[in-house]
Amino acid sequence: GELGKLDCKLSTFLVDVDFMRFPEVPELFISHRFWRETWALLCPDGAVAVNVIGCDRSASLHSLVTVATACAPGPVGALLVEPEDAEHRTWTPMMPRAGVLILGPREQLQQIQHSP
Repeated sequence: GELGKLDCKLSTFLVDVDFMRFPEVPELFISHRFWRETWALLCPDGAVAVNVIGCDRSASLHSLVTVATACAPGPVGALLVEPEDAEHRTWTPMMPRAGVLILGPREQLQQIQHSP
């Protein structure tokens, strides 16, 4: 099946689940099928925001970005938004590293990155 049928396209798709913190991210979430169908739900300038709280900042995040951007219908970028002092804080299972990964048009991501 498909992710869903809508009468209109979405400007934003929010993935607010915290399974990115676990060693085994569900295969469907990092599959080409999921991301092709996700991008198909969005307007041409739409974006996807993924809760990446507690996520391994190397392997899992890299895999997600690689697959998601490869499946986009046009050029997109990725922006990781974290607390300002994220690199210098101590993170634990009870207080996992916070973050949101935004995938979308590079121009929009640049505006977000350079906003106060």
